[in-house]
Amino acid sequence: DYSSAYVILHTDNPLLEGHGHSFTIDRGTEIICVAIKAHTHLLIGRTLEEFISNPGAFWRHLTSDSQLRWIGPEKGAIHLALSAIVNALWDL
Repeated sequence: DYSSAYVILHTDNPLLEGHGHSFTIDRGTEIICVAIKAHTHLLIGRTLEEFISNPGAFWRHLTSDSQLRWIGPEKGAIHLALSAIVNALWDL
């Protein structure tokens, strides 16, 4: 049993990583973890500058995946997963 999904974003700089988490308070955490993993392809190759220069556009990029958007983002699992990812981005 665990109560939160935890994200560590790695960058090209080995000294720079972002940490984020999303609390679930027990059941369902594994669903959030799978949703986080399902969105990783949207982060690979992106720059921190893209996120910082327009966080709203980056959020739309994360929430517009044609294969995942039917699950959310306004729904719980995807919203919680993306909040952990975005928290990790802000941590960078």
